[in-house]
Amino acid sequence: GLWAQGLGWDATEQARSHSTDVSHIEMHIRFDQPQKKVMGTVYHTLTLLPSRVSPREVVFDALDLSIEKVWVEQGHVEGKIASGKMTPIAFDTTEAGKLHLTLDRVYPYGEPVTVGITYSGHPKKGMYFISSDTFYTTRLPEVWTQGEGEDNHHWLPCYDYPNDKVTTDMYVSVAEPQKALSNGRLVSKDKNKDGTVTWHWKEEHPFATYLIMLGVGEYDVVKDKWRTKDVDYWVYPGWGKEAMRIFGLTPKMMEFFSVKTGIPYPWEKYDQIAIEDFMYGGMENVTATTLNDYVLYDKRQGVDFNSEGLIAHELAHQWFGDLITCRSWMHTWVNESFATYFEALFRESYDGKDEFDEEMYGAQQGGMGAEVSLGKKPIVAPSNYTANLYPRGAATLNMMRHVLGDSGWWTGVHHYLDVHKFTPVTTEDFKMGIEEATGQNLQWFFDEWLYKSGHPNFDVSSEWDDAAKVVRLSVVQTQKRDSLTGTFKMPVDIELTMPDGSTRLETIHITDSAQRFTIVAPTRPLMTIFDKGNTILKELRFHKSASEWVYQLQHASLAIERSQAAMALVPEVYGERERELWTKELSAAHAFEALSKAAKEDPFWAVRQHALTSAHE
Repeated sequence: GLWAQGLGWDATEQARSHSTDVSHIEMHIRFDQPQKKVMGTVYHTLTLLPSRVSPREVVFDALDLSIEKVWVEQGHVEGKIASGKMTPIAFDTTEAGKLHLTLDRVYPYGEPVTVGITYSGHPKKGMYFISSDTFYTTRLPEVWTQGEGEDNHHWLPCYDYPNDKVTTDMYVSVAEPQKALSNGRLVSKDKNKDGTVTWHWKEEHPFATYLIMLGVGEYDVVKDKWRTKDVDYWVYPGWGKEAMRIFGLTPKMMEFFSVKTGIPYPWEKYDQIAIEDFMYGGMENVTATTLNDYVLYDKRQGVDFNSEGLIAHELAHQWFGDLITCRSWMHTWVNESFATYFEALFRESYDGKDEFDEEMYGAQQGGMGAEVSLGKKPIVAPSNYTANLYPRGAATLNMMRHVLGDSGWWTGVHHYLDVHKFTPVTTEDFKMGIEEATGQNLQWFFDEWLYKSGHPNFDVSSEWDDAAKVVRLSVVQTQKRDSLTGTFKMPVDIELTMPDGSTRLETIHITDSAQRFTIVAPTRPLMTIFDKGNTILKELRFHKSASEWVYQLQHASLAIERSQAAMALVPEVYGERERELWTKELSAAHAFEALSKAAKEDPFWAVRQHALTSAHE
């Protein structure tokens, strides 16, 4: 596991220690938009956690904020500043990025205390003010936030780490015609004497502070529904009539994820808001996803592009990342790999298995490519890279589904979500969720695919023994072994296709570096597929004749298998003599003609693409 790699204790990987449990944050936020300034009063309701000494000190994260005053408030009335008995307390900001408070007395473990803080600042991160300038003269003003990883404390004094969850009330005041979006349901909109409107948003389920959001600007809000819940699309003025074309699949996605996980969409509502100059594609803030405004594409762009993948990814996070959240950033994959995989699962249900298989093939290639370009690193590791956390992690979950079977996989996922809902989790929580639900201890799988790295290189050959009526299959793992990569154990599905068109599927269990398997068959198969459906992250060299590859290109049932045949039908460079023999064999098998035909006529676009590439070579 982890210790074997010397990953041990390191501040960047382990969940942060904290001496308080914050249960609720009430925020009152105003802006001076031309000055890019935020002014706020925030109330934290918290309890002190048990410790060796009775602590009076509370520490919040706050960076580049001017703290005006701090107090304890007894009998605070929700939504009303200074509504209870206020006792000013001492505070100290000398430690960079920290706000130290000294409470007015010792509060025994379990006794809640409400602390008020009034502050202002010009945030350098976490909150962004958009306005027109010399180059962009027509931009409408916006204010939006981006909390992940730990950026919300640049505009909000808080405990800014994902291992403590809170409920929230957000009171945000803006001038019309601007609107304001935040987490949870809209409780009220109240006009103020100064002409501004205060929007009150309330999130009653606990969530991590990095998912607290604000989105302010001029928007057309288009209303939709999933079951009884509001689903709104916040688009730029004039884009309202396009919103259903862009976002209209959202309720269908919510239904799919709700039914598949067995956990109906768990939050009060779901909003999506387009924002300008966003640094990412999207951010899965609880109930209120921010999306880069490139999602607003016109009808002509829609011929070549859609936002469905991004929309599905951020929506999947409402379960994986929001309902359950990585306890420390080392376990980020439990957020990102799941959202990436569940986006692909929606694609499978909506666009078909071939699209799903192609996406998984791309995920496998992305994960293996990063081993070469960035170096091998486990998926569970500090300071990880995108290719591990998104595509490689998704491909790994697809393998786990293959190992468990569909019923085991979905039962495990449901149990894991159900047991850990509204709490922070680690990788081991997921492993135990699978084990509790299915009885399967997947330590071996987690060890080779998540706590270690690399991938198997399979060298495979098959021969037909007519006397014994068996296919003899030889499987050798040729990858270089080191501390991160050993010999892989995996079940692999083998499909044989007979001359009469019938198929038989056998599962072989790879446990060693070199193995031989025998598979009984009535007659010599016309086609042997190693790893049916291409579920395993691997490199494969299957020694087949050119005519066998041509047959696979023409007859394999899955597009991914026809694509693999197309990619195999190129003059491979192993040495002059081998190349010459293989080129002759390709020619005799009419490989070029088969590729040309597939490039024009195969029903699936990716097969046509691979066939065209190979024909060109």
